[in-house]
Amino acid sequence: MPRSRFEEPALTAVARDVDVTRAEVVDGVLHTRLRRTRDVPGDGVTVGGIADRGRWTVTVDGQAAARVDGTTVRPEPGRFADAVHVHRDRVVLHCPDTPHTFTFRQDR
Repeated sequence: MPRSRFEEPALTAVARDVDVTRAEVVDGVLHTRLRRTRDVPGDGVTVGGIADRGRWTVTVDGQAAARVDGTTVRPEPGRFADAVHVHRDRVVLHCPDTPHTFTFRQDR
């Protein structure tokens, strides 16, 4: 496996309250389908390889949800404005109760 693979964005922690049905990187873009389960406690999904690595656009089902620049998150207005947070060098997603596709694309 090439060493560059370890520099790609990836799900690095998934809490018990989240179901992941897709998590793959295609051409440097992370695509992940997530759904929260309220039956168990948890605090979301941690994504590594994003914070402190330039500018990124986060979309949910194709709609802009946030822009990440370094360790700063600028949410976009809409129903997913509260979904993306940065804590130190990790991006944390707070997932909705219904399945949605989160996409992380680096701005070039």
